[in-house]
Amino acid sequence: MKYLKSIWAERTPGYNDDYQSIFNKLANKSNEGGDNDEKALETGKIFATQYEMYIYAFFIGLYANEQQESNNRVTFGHKISEWGKKNRKSGRESFLEIQDFIFISLIMKSDLDFIKLEQASDENEIKKAVSLLIDCMESYANGGLQLIKDKCDTNESYFISSMDAPLKYLLSSTISTTKENKL
Repeated sequence: MKYLKSIWAERTPGYNDDYQSIFNKLANKSNEGGDNDEKALETGKIFATQYEMYIYAFFIGLYANEQQESNNRVTFGHKISEWGKKNRKSGRESFLEIQDFIFISLIMKSDLDFIKLEQASDENEIKKAVSLLIDCMESYANGGLQLIKDKCDTNESYFISSMDAPLKYLLSSTISTTKENKL
């Protein structure tokens, strides 16, 4: 399983290019982290990096059980293993635990036969499994991005109205209601 996770973490997930405007509005373009917290605040962005926005969208989609296939896929060019990478100047926390939570969530939501996968000696079987996990991740991220877009369409300044607006939205009844309707 550790081997599967390390291959997954070297991938760069994407999202539908229809949501690029949401990234432009809410996320700082750079993916460096650390110093970008201040830059994000200066430019009125909620997320210091694009991968932070992606992680947020993934969990919104996951909690609401909202999925959407990828089409016209784009990426911000940052491998999962590099998300939240610590460096001396930033002082930021590593995102390793968040990566673990995402990976475990994907394992729980996937239809992979792990016994068969464990017995497979073919490297291509592992790569197919990783592709399925990435597809699942992208579908939840796209679902979350759609929910974020819907919220922005009804209240353009919602996410930038306060620093805790993203957390309030994550915990809101909108997500719970959507989730209950999908079950």
